[in-house]
Amino acid sequence: LVIAEDGIGGTGGCNRFFGSVIVAGDTIAFGAIGSTRMFCGAPGVMAAESAFFAALESAVRFEAAGNEMTLFDAAGAPVV
Repeated sequence: LVIAEDGIGGTGGCNRFFGSVIVAGDTIAFGAIGSTRMFCGAPGVMAAESAFFAALESAVRFEAAGNEMTLFDAAGAPVV
């Protein structure tokens, strides 16, 4: 996951993704996430990628330390 001034990007394990993001203090809001649509046949990769994209969209807060970041949902549970 790369967060830049003009949005987000990265890879979900198979496909490249992109989208918008708003960061204010320790809050974060991702817009709709778009991605390429390649099929990856390794077991579980497509399901894991879909879960990752859904987790990003559910995130509302983050904690960062060094090059690691944890994203949390509205209930305070870590999602990524």
